[in-house]
Amino acid sequence: MFLWKAIATTAATTAVLLAAPAAMSQTTGFAEFIAKVNSNGNLSRGSGVTSSARISAGSYTVTFPRDISTCYTLASVTGDAGFATASQPNLTPTQVKVLTFNAAGSPTNRTFVLLVRCQD
Repeated sequence: MFLWKAIATTAATTAVLLAAPAAMSQTTGFAEFIAKVNSNGNLSRGSGVTSSARISAGSYTVTFPRDISTCYTLASVTGDAGFATASQPNLTPTQVKVLTFNAAGSPTNRTFVLLVRCQD
């Protein structure tokens, strides 16, 4: 996420980059992390994600570089029909557990996207 400011000129409007948050070095405060995790548990791409792993069929753990126990989480499957849930069970405070399901509700390996937003 970047903060942009539009500056009016006589001929056009120019976008100027003002700042980019240093979410990965923060331990508290605003931060936003995103991960795309393949169905095998490998991290496809992301921002601020330390690691990801598939634990069992449809069960994944995603690890971040800071305590996210007070943050909001949102997960969604991509590609195949199904759904995902994200929670922070009794793991470490830097982890999110994601469960993925097929359209019938059975635990199934699915590629998913996870968003974590912190405002503490």
